[in-house]
Amino acid sequence: MTVPATSLFVVSPTHLALLADLDRFDVLTGVAQRDTVMNPQAEARLDAGAAIEFARAGLVDVERVVAARPSLVMTNGTSSAALSLIRETPASRWSRIPNGSSRPRSVAPSG
Repeated sequence: MTVPATSLFVVSPTHLALLADLDRFDVLTGVAQRDTVMNPQAEARLDAGAAIEFARAGLVDVERVVAARPSLVMTNGTSSAALSLIRETPASRWSRIPNGSSRPRSVAPSG
């Protein structure tokens, strides 16, 4: 079974290699930290506004992620209170949060 992803947020820049292998940078809509991105295609999407930064200085902006409604959020193996909160937010609540929420909530990574 195939489930098409229409938008993807990545926590680690190492995830970008997977998009390169699949030739699917069109689905990249969020990166954790812009200054860690070294891939020209990902940089171009950020420059064009097609992708956003959602964890400046390692602080995940939970409301920004939820408001963007990505199909997938690809994380790494570390625990994070913010990513747990995103994971536990029911999809039904995502639809009630307007895009561009004016009150960002950042949560520092744990560990």
